[in-house]
Amino acid sequence: MNKLILAILAFCISGAQAAEINVLETNYRSVHDYPTQVHSRFAVDLDTHEGYVNVEALEERVISSGSPRSPMPNRMTVVVFSDQVKVDGLMLMGDKIIYRGETADVECGKLGVSRVFKRPTIYLNGNCSLSSRIVKNRDQRKVVVKLITK
Repeated sequence: MNKLILAILAFCISGAQAAEINVLETNYRSVHDYPTQVHSRFAVDLDTHEGYVNVEALEERVISSGSPRSPMPNRMTVVVFSDQVKVDGLMLMGDKIIYRGETADVECGKLGVSRVFKRPTIYLNGNCSLSSRIVKNRDQRKVVVKLITK
């Protein structure tokens, strides 16, 4: 019984440390109502050891050829929004990527080298994740990116 109470208490304490940090919330213009996807990923500057989030919003546009010989429309992916946002508190310490939050430090992952191309690569451990979405409001669209720590 005591072990159960300790397990529940440990779960509640670890859940209390979870945080959601608003990284980016900005409007962008879109002329048409095409399907849009937003992608975000972590990045680290190796010279300054500062952490960033790269954000891209992509629209899949349909372009008709106008020719009766090819009735199939062509699809084209267009970048409608692209930005690199510095995240305060996200930094590289040694080979570890750490987010220094208000309550505690969270280790997000480590910086390593890819096996094939021998390039610097971020290996996340699951303690930090990015949530990115598009909010539509009449004729305006907003890109919202949040950093979620566990």
